[in-house]
Amino acid sequence: MQQVHLKPNVAIILTDAQRRILWVNDIFSDITGYDLAEVQFKKPSVLQGADSSDQAIEEMRNCLEMGLSFKNELVNYRKDGTPYTCRLVVHPIRNDAGEITNYIAFEVDAGNAYGMPDHDGLMEFSQKYQTSSLKGVKSLELYDRLRRAMKSDK
Repeated sequence: MQQVHLKPNVAIILTDAQRRILWVNDIFSDITGYDLAEVQFKKPSVLQGADSSDQAIEEMRNCLEMGLSFKNELVNYRKDGTPYTCRLVVHPIRNDAGEITNYIAFEVDAGNAYGMPDHDGLMEFSQKYQTSSLKGVKSLELYDRLRRAMKSDK
């Protein structure tokens, strides 16, 4: 019998420097129930609720204010109000002058993570590289494709 390896779907969120959502992929919509029009220009905190950890939120806020990449897990809420455990990795994106222009987040529903395979490194994170932005060729290629898609959609 052939073994089947199930992989979680990775939601992608692209925000501006003020952390307002500019774009989400279809997997984000599948996981959360929200489509882009419903969350565009809102902050990802729209997904948080009563059981979202204040400590995790504060840790994320501190990393964002310091311009650091981070990995975390917290309870988020779908559009219908049901909670789910979200594992996320967030990277600042910097321009040539080193200023943060955007953030990109990769998220999975931990209840459907099937052991969290690395997805070409998207969900990988090392404290060693915490001050670096958007590491890995796959991540850079993905960002470039997102940027081009956003330009052509406008």
